[in-house]
Amino acid sequence: MMRISLRSRSGFSLIEVLIVIVILGIIGGALMRSMLTMQRGTERQTQQADMQSDLRASAGLLPAELRELAAGIDILAATPDSVAYRAMRNTAFICGVPAANLVSVLDATSYGYREINEDRDFVFIYVEGDQADVADDQWDTYDVTDVAPTTCGGEAATLLTLGINLVAAPEIGAPIRTFETMTLKLYTADGRGWLGARSMSAGEAIQPVLGPLDAGAGVQFVYRDAAGTDLGAAPVLADIRGIDVVVVGETDNAVSTGYDSRSIRQDSVSVRVRLRNGY
Repeated sequence: MMRISLRSRSGFSLIEVLIVIVILGIIGGALMRSMLTMQRGTERQTQQADMQSDLRASAGLLPAELRELAAGIDILAATPDSVAYRAMRNTAFICGVPAANLVSVLDATSYGYREINEDRDFVFIYVEGDQADVADDQWDTYDVTDVAPTTCGGEAATLLTLGINLVAAPEIGAPIRTFETMTLKLYTADGRGWLGARSMSAGEAIQPVLGPLDAGAGVQFVYRDAAGTDLGAAPVLADIRGIDVVVVGETDNAVSTGYDSRSIRQDSVSVRVRLRNGY
């Protein structure tokens, strides 16, 4: 009978197996580290892209909202982290004055940010005095208490009911501008900073517009006069001719490249706005 010796069979020694296990562990660890680095890098890029998208939005929103302000008139309060102002919403032209507290405006020549709203809007009405004297021209301010559809000469129009009777009768074709009083400010919620907005006309609570931002310096307003001089933390409102705004954004969560510790990353954008008729 043939006998096969166990000593003649091929195999692996315990030392060889241990060496293979160690090598596989090293390779597996390297692969896991590489995958973790890629995952963290993707997370960081996604959150930074979201943050930079917010910053780009602020660079479009803030100039659009503030550049319509008339110097010396429309800013109601100014601090380093907030500004209250009359926000222009619509421009239209009068086509009729049916009563002492009523004006009609043509829909075809009305344009603006949104439709006129009696719960939010006030109206400036231009009154031409002596046509030979520009010094007596004026913009009278009224509260809008009701908005209703009407017609002017067979064309679609909007009828505005005013809170009080007209102080002076406007001419047909005179322009009007509607506005609401707004506040933009830095506010904190859950320990994070946000750019907040609220309509003071409508009595709204502050609402987040974008963020998160740096809780201490996420929104910074710098007010300048006609020469570009910084007017300081308590500016004279009538002297403001321009506003610099710095927005400091943050990532939603702490992120890492995979080679450093996790932390909240920041980026910033700054814009300069010149007020209407300010220079």
